[in-house]
Amino acid sequence: AIWGYDGEHTFDALMTWLFVMNASGWDHRHNSAQRDFSMWTRDVATRDDARRWAKRVDEATGASSALHDAATDSLLIDTTTPGVDRELISRLVRGIVDGSVGVAQVEEQRGRRREGLWFDDTEALWDAARAGARLLTHLRALPGISFSDAAEGFSRYTDLDGGLWAIDQEYRHYVRASRAVHVDDVLTDLDRHVENAYRDDYLRPLSRTWDDALRGMRTWDIAVPSSSGRIDSFHRLLVAGTHRRTVVIISDALRYEAGIELADHLRSLGRGAVAVNPWYTMLPSITALGMAALLPHRELTLGVRGKDQVIVEADGRSTSGIDARRTILEGADGRAFTYEELASDAVKSMRSKFKGASAVYIYHDVIDATGDHAASESATPDAVHRAIGELSDLVGKLISADITRILVTADHGFLFQDSEPANDDTAKQSGVPRGRSVSVKKRRYVLGKELESTDDFVAFNATSVGLTDGPSVALPYGTRRIRIQGRGNRFVHGGASLQEITTPVIEVSVGSGGTEKVRDVGIALHYDDTSLKVNRFSPRVIQQEPVSPTRRPLTVTIGLESMSGEQLSSTRVITLDAGVRSEVSLKQSSELILFDGVLERHSGEAVRIVAYKTVHGQVVGEPVATHELTLNDNGFGAFGGFDL
Repeated sequence: AIWGYDGEHTFDALMTWLFVMNASGWDHRHNSAQRDFSMWTRDVATRDDARRWAKRVDEATGASSALHDAATDSLLIDTTTPGVDRELISRLVRGIVDGSVGVAQVEEQRGRRREGLWFDDTEALWDAARAGARLLTHLRALPGISFSDAAEGFSRYTDLDGGLWAIDQEYRHYVRASRAVHVDDVLTDLDRHVENAYRDDYLRPLSRTWDDALRGMRTWDIAVPSSSGRIDSFHRLLVAGTHRRTVVIISDALRYEAGIELADHLRSLGRGAVAVNPWYTMLPSITALGMAALLPHRELTLGVRGKDQVIVEADGRSTSGIDARRTILEGADGRAFTYEELASDAVKSMRSKFKGASAVYIYHDVIDATGDHAASESATPDAVHRAIGELSDLVGKLISADITRILVTADHGFLFQDSEPANDDTAKQSGVPRGRSVSVKKRRYVLGKELESTDDFVAFNATSVGLTDGPSVALPYGTRRIRIQGRGNRFVHGGASLQEITTPVIEVSVGSGGTEKVRDVGIALHYDDTSLKVNRFSPRVIQQEPVSPTRRPLTVTIGLESMSGEQLSSTRVITLDAGVRSEVSLKQSSELILFDGVLERHSGEAVRIVAYKTVHGQVVGEPVATHELTLNDNGFGAFGGFDL
């Protein structure tokens, strides 16, 4: 009988038996069936057929309707029944919410499900569960947030290793991943828990401590390392007088955590040395003032035109709009372009436009253009993702145009919460600060004459925030929004929170050394014996280092072959993508089954376990790892799976 099958002699019955056996767990008597069935379901060419059969068998057996009562270990080995991944994710979500499941467990189960027939359909759900687990695991391990002054708080937030910025990034990643599957109720409880935890366990404690630091400040000056600064010194310190042409890309509202992600992406290109440093904005943290501060100038003045239009002048000249900024830059041997003016340019055209300029400013606006409108503010996480992609592509094109020094920065950051802030005093600020008069009232700042600090607002006069002249500015403490008419409370900026005032300055330097080679993560293969005596065995597949900007994830096909290259076993496709050192070197699921008769025919011969790099389901090149051993038929080969 084929594969040891002794049931009804119809094709439907045979296929049903195969799927039922796969779902319930194979035994050593059916090695051939398991091997051939697994290869059929995993082969790119036959995968769609396998999915159709899986649905057909499920309709006949009703297996998917009984998943709720199945043990988790049983579900993990069932690679074919529709609905298994959703059931596993649902269970994980409950554990993530109550704290019994951390990110490592989600990663482990996600890795085991990769080869399942339905993983592609649920990958976005897996990504969301992993993002939620990563954020909540981080928050639960977070020590108390405290610092003595603004300098310590700024350092605690911006530290590249362990800085609080990572929580904002993880939250943004979760919201984007969850929104990708927003119609799925599996994540409803996790959505709610993430939102509450981000607000109550992070934003509010951070805000309270930062507010205390703000109360101790008489001027808007934070003691920062020499590699950082306030953005009104940006041109003087980083652009003026450099011996190389410098291209400055200013991406509106590219906050610090997004800048770190962009810097990592740029490192992964391997085309230049990439460094990122935190800077801080002027106050209020708005576009008009931030863009002006980044221009060449000796002094800045701020005024209000009409009802509430903020006007900023640099040395008496307007800074509003690309034409005004272009005029100022041309006076300093510079040029200015919008991103749209260059996005479709060929490299040759770009070189021509930059010719003769010592500095070129490029203005990019995706994040602020999306978030600053009530109708689109919910799409802020997608806008950040898009901005990072566009900026990365632009930097690559600039390098191809022979630009060897590129700076990427922003005018301000932003606060973002996926849910509408509560309409109470914990999230909304009523009234206005004390002072002679109020000229502008926005959600995160107030401008006026002689405004004073109170229990609800911190206030600075114009000279205290670095302006030569202008109104005083008052900012609500914490993340509270000032009550004004209209929608648009989820994405805000203008205030003094760390998320709003911290901006990245990313420097890409080409040809100056320091560029780390980009390659795949290292891989090793291991088997605990020098000889192979069984038909089923599980070699260890070891990821030797975590994924990083210069270490790419690696997908490999694992199998056993003779020294001449003849395939001797089934194969497994495994992806090595652990991004945390503690997750590296874990044994991955890699059970292989020898072809019929291999153990007997090749007994005494040297063979090797091999791993081939795999791209889009196709093996490419020579093996990236091998492990040699000897086949040894001792008569017990049928008892595969035991560690003999």
